[in-house]
Amino acid sequence: MDAVVDYYNERRPHRARGRITPATAYVARDKATPGMAGVDPHFRIRHDKVDYAGKVSLRFGNKMLHLGVGRPWRGTRVRLYIAGDDIRVVSEDGELIAQTTIDLSKGYQKMRKPQ
Repeated sequence: MDAVVDYYNERRPHRARGRITPATAYVARDKATPGMAGVDPHFRIRHDKVDYAGKVSLRFGNKMLHLGVGRPWRGTRVRLYIAGDDIRVVSEDGELIAQTTIDLSKGYQKMRKPQ
């Protein structure tokens, strides 16, 4: 059986693969590995509702943060797009409400107005 598997994967050219062997095609593909360099593991989306004070809450770096987006937005359902320490607050209809870069050394997080 080992001889058949060896022939099938290592020696037999595959017509659909441009006459290369299946083993060559497999080795040529990029593969995901644990701990790939350049990939930020902290990427997520959080759904929330702006509270009565115009803030949304977010747990980041083992701290609970309350990000102020403004009282005019209170009651609005939003999505928080988190990529590393960059946070964007977007309404359900896709309008960018606010964005910030988290600085855990500060007790408050200054929000930047969308451009």
